Amino acid sequence: MKKLLLLLTISFLISSTYDLTVKVKNYDGIRPGTKVKYESFDAGKVKKISENDQGSYDVVLKLYDDPSIPKLNENMIFKIQRNSFIVDLDGMEKRKLKLENERLAKIKAKEEAEAKALANAKEMAEAEQKAKDEAEAKAKAAEELRIAKENKKKEKARKLILAAESSPFKGDIDGIKEFQKLNGLVPDGFWGPGTQKAYDKMLAEKIKAENAKRAKEQADAAEKARLAKEQADAAEKARLAKEQADAAEKSLIAKEEAKLKDEISKKEKEASETKDMNTDQSIEKSDVNIKSESVNLEDQYDIAPRLKKKLSIKTKKYKNEYSSYKIYINKKGKVEDIIFIESSNNEKFDKHIHKALKKSKWKPAIKNGKTVSIWHLIEIKS
Repeated sequence: MKKLLLLLTISFLISSTYDLTVKVKNYDGIRPGTKVKYESFDAGKVKKISENDQGSYDVVLKLYDDPSIPKLNENMIFKIQRNSFIVDLDGMEKRKLKLENERLAKIKAKEEAEAKALANAKEMAEAEQKAKDEAEAKAKAAEELRIAKENKKKEKARKLILAAESSPFKGDIDGIKEFQKLNGLVPDGFWGPGTQKAYDKMLAEKIKAENAKRAKEQADAAEKARLAKEQADAAEKARLAKEQADAAEKSLIAKEEAKLKDEISKKEKEASETKDMNTDQSIEKSDVNIKSESVNLEDQYDIAPRLKKKLSIKTKKYKNEYSSYKIYINKKGKVEDIIFIESSNNEKFDKHIHKALKKSKWKPAIKNGKTVSIWHLIEIKS
């Protein structure tokens, strides 16, 4: 029975303990087996002491799981006292108080920082508002100044218009400026005393010039009347002389009328013959002009342009037709322009030839070893 109780006690003790490792800087006064106390209660024993990598010591405690005392943990403070390893409740209370003070200090610092930030924000907001108010005031002042300048400008323009309308120029400001410029004044378009004075001076000079002109015209009219009277007297004398001459020539005129009729008849006959002769000469002259122009065109080149292939002309369709053209052939041998020199008077034939020439391809003319654009004369006969 005793053995059974002992086994039960050992089993209870094994199942009712737990290990806790705490760190200490010095383990003088304790060893494995030293009691661990919480206030006046035995809380367990030191199980093991070993040095760690941090230069301190790990003390492994084997503690009782006793409901009458709090469960010990690594956050508790332990101290060596009277060969026992006890929980330092005073030290823990001091630490708790210190931590609370630090927490309160942090809260206070946070509150002060927030208060300072709030004060700074308020100060910044006030500064921004002040700057905004100043900017608005400045803008308002600038706007008032702009409006004042605009009103002044409008008032000046109104006075300018009123002065211009009351001037001899009847509101023509550009005319006033031109007048001022011509008379050595500032061309501002404003009709003031200076401009009026210059205008009065010009008007006086104009009146003076008109009076002088009128006086000259009157003098010229008087002289003209005198000359006219002299001419009239001379004309009257001439008339009388003419009447005498006419009376003397009446007989002579009568004699020459018959002779004049014969001459008119003769001239009409000569005119008819001359007309026929001019027609023949016109045809001959046309031939001469074509040849002459051909010679002039040849001066443009050393080697004349040549057709690459014959013109596409249906000569059988047209009989006894003749026309001549002046064509412009560019450096590439293409016909760019066509001018009639002499028409065949057959519209269909002329159109047919014009179309064929427009489509024709040429070897360009050569001048000084280079291709050139030239006018070329060509005659077409069917």
